[in-house]
Amino acid sequence: MVEVKNKNEHTSLNGTWRGSPGVYIHIPFCSSFCSYCDFPKTLHKKNDHDQLVHDYFNTLDLHLKTWLFSSPWSIHFQEKKISSLNFGGGTPGLFGSYYEPLFKTIHSLLAEQAEISLEVNPHNIFEDRLKTWKDLGFNRISIGVQTIDSQGLKLLGRDHTGMEAIKSIELAKKYFKNINIDLIYAWPGQNMSIWTHDLKTTLSFDIPHISLYCLTSEKSTTLGRKILESNISKPSEDTQTNFYETARELLKSAHYEHEEISNCSQQGFSCAHNFLYWEGCHFIGIGTGAHGYLPSHEKIGLRYAYTPNTKIFIRQNPPYFNTDHFDQTNLIIDNSRTTDSWLIEYIGCSLRALKGVDLALAEDISQKKFSPNTKVLKALDTGILNITPDRKLILNEKEWIRETAWSLEVIISFL
Repeated sequence: MVEVKNKNEHTSLNGTWRGSPGVYIHIPFCSSFCSYCDFPKTLHKKNDHDQLVHDYFNTLDLHLKTWLFSSPWSIHFQEKKISSLNFGGGTPGLFGSYYEPLFKTIHSLLAEQAEISLEVNPHNIFEDRLKTWKDLGFNRISIGVQTIDSQGLKLLGRDHTGMEAIKSIELAKKYFKNINIDLIYAWPGQNMSIWTHDLKTTLSFDIPHISLYCLTSEKSTTLGRKILESNISKPSEDTQTNFYETARELLKSAHYEHEEISNCSQQGFSCAHNFLYWEGCHFIGIGTGAHGYLPSHEKIGLRYAYTPNTKIFIRQNPPYFNTDHFDQTNLIIDNSRTTDSWLIEYIGCSLRALKGVDLALAEDISQKKFSPNTKVLKALDTGILNITPDRKLILNEKEWIRETAWSLEVIISFL
């Protein structure tokens, strides 16, 4: 149990909020499984699992109401309002009207200019569905294109063709101005010609936000196992770096701001929800395998997760709050976290982004002084790292692809 001292003392769990609150809702259902994905997911074939979907959305709404209106954090949602609402998956684009009850629940707590985002695949995009999403209140969609190359789509286990992806983008632009396109690079068999074609085709649509993800080889996935077992191989590290540099240069020449290692945007189209993660801000996560990060009486905050099993999630009651305790039985609480692990989390996310590490925040929460080691001092001298007048530690974007190594040096400079 996490104790709440008395009825009016919300700070015992609340702590200090960083940033406007966000909400992440996980939709685990997929009509097919991609070979590279290790996110919590459940196979959904229309008419076979309609009851499961119905029960899942009802459970989501019950949990959402509990967090927003019956938790020690409720007052902050009412006072500060929610700045971003993000539906991820899985394949949230499989559904339309199912979202209506969730919107009714959260509507009064959304900020006037809240970013309301939905992840979709090209196969989900057709006229009626786009209209439904827009009418419900979604104002941003993220389309999982990944590549336009037919061999790449087959390897990644995608259920669309390159032409279908192009047509889906054209149709989406009729209804939404704020659109993101996901692309994956460094998959086996990809070369610079394929990668450049994907980038130039995407840029031709004047899409305001583009995410570029380097393929990771997770052993829990079909493709990851094949790569790790050396049945197929990814492009070399040098080639991966060339892919990254090529994308960075093309997007820069098209006037995109490189805001984080994997994300670029036109002016005014940064993803608000992403920055919650990059800057160590707080958010609720709800649904199968969803994670949340909330303030608590400890400065490092409270990290929790839901079960990755959809059927178990549906059977679970929401967390229970009263004046005496917070019943966390149905949540996975990370009680192993320390100020050092918070520091690793924070620097690992913020150093790879345009705004960098807030040194004052890092020192306040970790209770450690930033004392640059030899490598960091040299990097500061050569311009690889810079400290702004307001004490933000910024890593040169050319080095973001080597962020892991630089994060380690910065972390050492605190220890």
